[in-house]
Amino acid sequence: MSSTTAWITPENKSRLAALKRHPKESYNDVIARLLILVLEAGHRSKIYR
Repeated sequence: MSSTTAWITPENKSRLAALKRHPKESYNDVIARLLILVLEAGHRSKIYR
């Protein structure tokens, strides 16, 4: 698995940290969960338009 570095503000890092389900959860896992939520919400909103 490859990886990359992304620059985020300290505020956004704190916000991501607050969304962790447990202290050892990776930021990648947090972002993946957020993407699923956003993509599902977008899909649902297209269905009801």
